[in-house]
Amino acid sequence: MHLHSFSIRNFRRLKNVQIDLEKDFSIFVGANNSGKTSATQVFHHFVGQGDRSALSIHDFSVDCRSTFDRIGSEPEGQHTTPFPTMSLDLWLKVEDADLHRVIDLIPSLRWPEGKVGIRIEYSPRDEATTLMRYRELNREASAHAQPRPCPQIRARGGWRRFGPSPGNWRRASRSASPPAGSASSD
Repeated sequence: MHLHSFSIRNFRRLKNVQIDLEKDFSIFVGANNSGKTSATQVFHHFVGQGDRSALSIHDFSVDCRSTFDRIGSEPEGQHTTPFPTMSLDLWLKVEDADLHRVIDLIPSLRWPEGKVGIRIEYSPRDEATTLMRYRELNREASAHAQPRPCPQIRARGGWRRFGPSPGNWRRASRSASPPAGSASSD
């Protein structure tokens, strides 16, 4: 018996990925920040000795953020958007000699290609309690949120402040003092 393939959904950089493995060994090769580490750490969190309570909203795929925002903005008593879930599907290739190891996982002794699948899912136990707690924490965070200061750069003719769009550019007069910790103007 060996792990034939596995699928990961909504875990970090991996939105929906299936990885097929060789029987003897497999090597992950890829560019930096492509999900190699996430593809191995998912095992630590879902089936290893990892602390499942260490998983947080930040471990969900970035694509799930808009769903969490939608859930947080739904009016009280009108929750219709389901919470995203993270899951790990394991597909085991089972030889006849190992059938006794998985007999409790299969509904009958006839199944195609000798593969057995197991899904491990991270989802709320009680959506109502999770929703209440999520909204409570969201309100606390919003109450303590402070606007980020815009970075400043030294530009020809004075200091410029920039933000997320060109509409936020502002030219300061030459006599304006530079930001603290910066060299003084000409």
